[in-house]
Amino acid sequence: MLDPNITEDSAAVPAIAVFTDSRSTERGDIHGKDIIGGDSTVTLALEIACVAKAPDKDAEGGETFIPQTDEGMEMTLDLIERQAVVELQAGQSVWANLWRTFACEVIGLRAERGAAAEKGIRFAARRLEIQCKPLTDPVPGAPLPPAWETVFAAFEGEDTVKKFAPLLRAAATGQPVPDWAQVQQSLGLALDEVTALGIVPMASEVPSLASEIVAEDDDLNVDIAVTPEGSSVGGVPTRE
Repeated sequence: MLDPNITEDSAAVPAIAVFTDSRSTERGDIHGKDIIGGDSTVTLALEIACVAKAPDKDAEGGETFIPQTDEGMEMTLDLIERQAVVELQAGQSVWANLWRTFACEVIGLRAERGAAAEKGIRFAARRLEIQCKPLTDPVPGAPLPPAWETVFAAFEGEDTVKKFAPLLRAAATGQPVPDWAQVQQSLGLALDEVTALGIVPMASEVPSLASEIVAEDDDLNVDIAVTPEGSSVGGVPTRE
């Protein structure tokens, strides 16, 4: 997060961005056609920097930039990295506890400093990557496990994302389906494959797993809709 009150006269101030980045699943971690339940590795990225603002005579507000580093900025980056890692491992906030619930295992760490490859200039920036094994996604059509119910409860209590909580919940669960259909969806089986298992009642029809729901994004001034036929943003289809 960047302090919005930074000015041209301010010293460089710290900023941090935290987000999930890459995700990968090795061949041996996927069983059959189970895309959802594969044993994935997800990267949590922490990008830390000291940011300054340069005056701009031709435009209002100036321009923010990351300056060349010095001893003080390096210490600042060290301290923020330490605080962030301690929060993940020992913090008592709702989100820190959710991290420890969903990150079943940390399998790797990687830290890179900001530098210009060609000129050898070192900037006051750092990127920390934490590779972890997360809980698997919910099975479509099945009741949400307790851990996922906790996630959506947290979403509903957070002002910035609570308007999207119904949309996210619908995407996670879809319409409730019978036990046999849950098996089919969790394993990625064709209807004739699941029928061969002998668990499909006679004359059963495959239920739709998608439900219609619309959420409004005030920042973008568009509607996001998910229906059994597809999804759209502002009325424009995102897939067929």
